[in-house]
Amino acid sequence: MPHSTARLASILMVAARHAGPALTATGGPDPFGVDEAVADPASGSPERLATDLEGLGATFVKLGQLMSTRYDLLPAPYTEALQRLQDGVEPFAIEDVHATIEADLGARTRDLYSEFDEVPLASASIGQVHRAVTRS
Repeated sequence: MPHSTARLASILMVAARHAGPALTATGGPDPFGVDEAVADPASGSPERLATDLEGLGATFVKLGQLMSTRYDLLPAPYTEALQRLQDGVEPFAIEDVHATIEADLGARTRDLYSEFDEVPLASASIGQVHRAVTRS
């Protein structure tokens, strides 16, 4: 499956998991099998929504951060669960960090830095901070 198709499928599954039950709660037809796809009662929970948005990447984390401030649109359990996206995002994999540094700077991390702490000091939706010492 091409990357863009797989990405779209991931996004649609999250949408079906969380919006599907509300759309089919009227007892109307379920042509896409949403009821079956979300048979697990915890699958559409507020905590699962936060986790799913985090799994979809930075753009969706930003969307979740925005949603966490909309007390006028979402029930309290959702805004509370989404608030963890404000400052509790999981760090990127260290392999991705090295790949980004190497792609952007054109050299291997170990050639650029005499020290590089693989444990981030902080992480957020669009980046993270590592302690490092450049080579002289």
